[in-house]
Amino acid sequence: MPIWLSFLALTAIFHEIYSPFFDPGGASGNGVGHDYSLALPALLDGRYWFINNGIFSAPWFSPAFCAGQPFFADPQSIFYSPIQFLSFFIEPLAASYVSLLLTACAGYWGMYLFCKRSMQLETAPSILAASIWMFNGFSTHHHLVGHIGFLDFLLAPLVTWLLVSKEPLSWQAKASRIGFSGLLVAGALHAGLGSLMVPFGFCVWGLACLAIIRGAPWRQFYILASTTAVLALGIATSKIVAASALMKNFPRAQYPLPGISSFTDHLEFVTTLLFRPEEENFVAKASMLINRAIGIGPHELAFDLTLVPLIVTLGACLIILVTNRQAVPIKIAPEKVSHLVLFSILTIIPLALLYYSPEWNATLKQLPVIKSTSAPWRWLVELSPFICVLCANALSRALGHRPAFRILITVLAITSLVTLKATVPREFYETQSYNPTPILEAFQKSQAPEFTPRISAIGAYLDDAGNIAYTSHQNDLIAIGASQAFCYNPLFGYNIENFEIRTLRPGNPLSARDGVLNLKNPACYVFPKENDCQPGDHFKDTIEERKAAERFINYRQLSFKFSKTQELANLVSTISLIIALSLIAAAVVIKIPVWSNRKPSN
Repeated sequence: MPIWLSFLALTAIFHEIYSPFFDPGGASGNGVGHDYSLALPALLDGRYWFINNGIFSAPWFSPAFCAGQPFFADPQSIFYSPIQFLSFFIEPLAASYVSLLLTACAGYWGMYLFCKRSMQLETAPSILAASIWMFNGFSTHHHLVGHIGFLDFLLAPLVTWLLVSKEPLSWQAKASRIGFSGLLVAGALHAGLGSLMVPFGFCVWGLACLAIIRGAPWRQFYILASTTAVLALGIATSKIVAASALMKNFPRAQYPLPGISSFTDHLEFVTTLLFRPEEENFVAKASMLINRAIGIGPHELAFDLTLVPLIVTLGACLIILVTNRQAVPIKIAPEKVSHLVLFSILTIIPLALLYYSPEWNATLKQLPVIKSTSAPWRWLVELSPFICVLCANALSRALGHRPAFRILITVLAITSLVTLKATVPREFYETQSYNPTPILEAFQKSQAPEFTPRISAIGAYLDDAGNIAYTSHQNDLIAIGASQAFCYNPLFGYNIENFEIRTLRPGNPLSARDGVLNLKNPACYVFPKENDCQPGDHFKDTIEERKAAERFINYRQLSFKFSKTQELANLVSTISLIIALSLIAAAVVIKIPVWSNRKPSN
């Protein structure tokens, strides 16, 4: 089966299905996903910073929202990401779609290379696994509504392929793979995947376990994986330390951890989540979740791998059982047994996280990361790549000596997959109503040579009675050079309950009242001790701070004090990034065969 032909055909189909949702007049004429009301203004904000400061000056703070807020330290910020880089040059909605398409393609090739090279499967089953993964519902449908930070989960198989080789690698090839994988993992964190970095790591580990069970050398994997983890953490240290400092002041553990208490409901929920369309029985599935305080939409339950991998896997297992009736003594190496057990544990973790009982819930609320989770079902995305690989492996084993049948089943399965994906109801996404026009027009204006970004006012939407009105487009005021005082940023809580208004009011950001300006000092959110202030404090009405505020609203770097830990973290990140880029540059210059499992010839 020609791999490039199938890839191009699937890419064209993917484009045909999903591109209309990024055209406000395309899918329904209503608008685009509701959370693009947060994402698009943020991308425009990043472009404004880029215009004045370039890419090498980190945007620690932004004047565009909440009358001044953290930027780089916000776990959801994505300044150093492909989608933001694209937004420097093309309008942010187009950048969002291009990023989706390119990442889906990278996900396809990552899964194909992992199955073909690391798992040593035939071409046809590898293409099937890659196709299912490319069209998985999680990353794509979250992206449709504006959850652009989840996109990089598609890269988990690509990272695993770089770390798992069936054959021994030269030290040069190891070094180059470490450089590439380290950048990918650190890039995922910078691209907003923070809340899912743990299941991302579990996913890579679980896929590696499957390859080791198939015979890949385990020692080599752990050497590559541990070194990559150190390098990735090094690159992301600046972001991690800054985000940790910020989140100490805005913990998220106040939200209850939902779950499912019934075993049968748990089984039904997980099965339908993974294999059925999200809008099918959505209300019934959502009602199974107890202890839930936050409303969810169909996109939250959008995993839909379709029934194709389930049917192919069950059919292949049936063929294996029928054609291998003779009992054969099985000898399994100890490392394979241990990794089978480890794979089982990694599979159970997201399932256990979704189980609810008062005692178990109380235990989970004591654990780091998990205690701040309000959507534990998202961790089930870890299982999706496992299902793709197990499906391909089952097909390979069932029809290993029948290539013609193997190709036929693959063609039928992929045809069924894309047919189901093309015809599934998407009314929820077609009726999204956020209007991106003000942001897109502001982007066009920012392309003028004479344009200079500036926040000239603190603004708010008012109703007919003159009261503060909360709308679906709160943050759009950036388009007219105003900072929304009553902004929307989940950092301050889903209901913005942790945001202090104090003396904020519509008007000039440099106007004074009670000895302070009408502008937040964002350094106080992240480094309050070092800057002698408290989270939520305003700039003081002094000559020095007034000058600092003036620079801030003109998108110039704010003068503030780092913590000693942050200064060290910034240095570690710089050195680690140089190391990663040097490894990649060396691979390109001396032509180390990164893409091959073979050692380079002398």
